[in-house]
Order: sequence, then structure tokens, then C-alpha cells
Amino acid sequence: MRLDFLEHGLDAVIEPDLSSWRLKDADELEWNVTHGVYTRAEADVLYAECERAVRELRDEKSRFSEWLSWRPDPSWPAPVMPPGWDAV
Repeated sequence: MRLDFLEHGLDAVIEPDLSSWRLKDADELEWNVTHGVYTRAEADVLYAECERAVRELRDEKSRFSEWLSWRPDPSWPAPVMPPGWDAV
């Protein structure tokens, strides 16, 4: 399975035991609807996609559970931003 995403500012915050979840920044999505950034239909698709992702996570829990204990290799160097990264 491949997971692609485009950031729309709506995140699902899920408890590690998958017992509950909530949407983060739904108020910002609603602000964007009110101000014409997204249509109601587009926002509804984003809400539905969050629900689908949570269902997938719950249905395939074992596939994702290894990430709960993942830590980067301590020998990896700290990332460095390339020159000009802050130029618009």
C-alpha cells in the first residue's frame, strides 16, 4: 500500500492504544470554508478522508504499531537546512 498526502491543515490525533481520536484544527478548516479557500464539499471530503485513515489505522494496527517505539539512529547527523532555505 502507498500513502500519499497533501497537507490541508486537518489532522487526526489518535491515542496510541487507538481507543479514541479527534480532529485537530477543524476550526481552521471551517475558517477556510467561510473565507472561500475550500468549498463545503471539499471540506466534507477532507473530513471523510480523516475518518477513512483512522479506520485503516485501526484495521491494520499491526502494520503501524512498530512506529510507536521507533527512534532515529543516534549516529545519524542532525539535518542541516540548505543555503537559501528561508528565501521566498
